[in-house]
Amino acid sequence: MQENYIANNKIFYHSDRIKAYLSGGLVRPISVKLRLTDRCNLNCYYCSYKGNLNNGDMAKTDTTYILDKLKLLGVRSIVLTGGEPTCYPGFKDIVKTMKEFYKFDIALITNGVIYPDVLKYLTWVRFSLDTVNKDSYIKSKGVDSLDSVMSNIKRAVKEKDSNNLDVTIGVQAIVNRDNFDYQFKEIKRVIKFASNTGADYMQIRPLENYKYTEIEIAMIKENLRKIKNVDYGIKVMCTDYKWSEVFNGGVKSYKGCPSADFIGLVDVKGDFYMCCAMTNDPTAKYGNLVTDSPAKIFANRIKIQKEFDYRKCTLACQGSLLNKTLANFKNIKHSNFI
Repeated sequence: MQENYIANNKIFYHSDRIKAYLSGGLVRPISVKLRLTDRCNLNCYYCSYKGNLNNGDMAKTDTTYILDKLKLLGVRSIVLTGGEPTCYPGFKDIVKTMKEFYKFDIALITNGVIYPDVLKYLTWVRFSLDTVNKDSYIKSKGVDSLDSVMSNIKRAVKEKDSNNLDVTIGVQAIVNRDNFDYQFKEIKRVIKFASNTGADYMQIRPLENYKYTEIEIAMIKENLRKIKNVDYGIKVMCTDYKWSEVFNGGVKSYKGCPSADFIGLVDVKGDFYMCCAMTNDPTAKYGNLVTDSPAKIFANRIKIQKEFDYRKCTLACQGSLLNKTLANFKNIKHSNFI
C-alpha cells in the first residue's frame, strides 16, 4: 500500500509540531529539501528550474553553517535534490556527515546517471525514470544515458539486498509529452522494469508546470483506474492527491499553504525558501542560513507567509497532501468526541 510511504498520517509522529500549529505557536520545520548543487547532467525540456539554477555548488565553507542552522531550527530530515545531487563534489562525504554527525534522516531524489554510492546512509532514494524507450528518453532528457540509469537502479537494489540495508528504493515516472500515449504503454513498461528490478515502489505523477488537455486528462484518468486494478508485483503509487488538483481544473481544496511551517527548501547559497517550487522568488525567501540567526528566520517566515500571493503556487506541489490534512484537521469540531 502506498500509505507506507506517502501518508498524511505521518504528521501524527510529530505531536509537538501539531500542538504548536493548532495553538498558533512556533512550528519548527520537520523536513526540508536541500540543494547541494545547481548543476545537472541532463537537459530535461520540462525542468521547472531550467535556466534558473546557475549558482554552481554549495561552498564547502558554508555547509557547516547551513547544517548547524537546520539542526537549530529543529529539522529532522533532509531530502537531497537538485540540480542533480550526485554531481556535487564530495557528495558521499557530505551525506555521511549529515547522517553520522548531525543525525538527520536523509533521502535522495536522483536521475540515476551517476551511481549514488550512499545507500547505507539513506532512508529512501527515488530514481527518476519516465521511460525505458531510448528514443523517448533522449528526446526528453537531451542525452543518451538510459542504459546507465537502468543499470544503476538494478545495482542499488542488488546492494540493498546483498547488505540487508534498511533503505526504500523507488522509481518515479512523470507523465509528459514524450512518454504519453493513450494506453500508457510506456508508463507500464517502466512499472514492469521497476517490478522486475526489485524496487520497492513505482510512482506515477503529473508534470507540475504543464497544462494537460481535456482529452489527455480523460485518458490519464482511465489508465490510472486500470493500473490500480492490476497486480504488477510492485507497489504502484498513482499519487491521487496530486492528480486530483490537475483533474479539478487547478482548484485546490484548501487556502494558502498550511504545510509551509513544516517544510522548506535551502538552495546552494543557503537561502531558505517556503518550498522548492518557489526557489528564486524573493517574496518566498525567509532569509539565509549562513548569515541569519534562527530567530530572524522564524520572524521573517511569519511575515512572508502572511504577505505571500498563494495564487502563484503550482499544482500538485510538495505540500498538497499535508495541506489537505492540516486544513481539515484545524477545522474539526467536538474534538473530545471520537
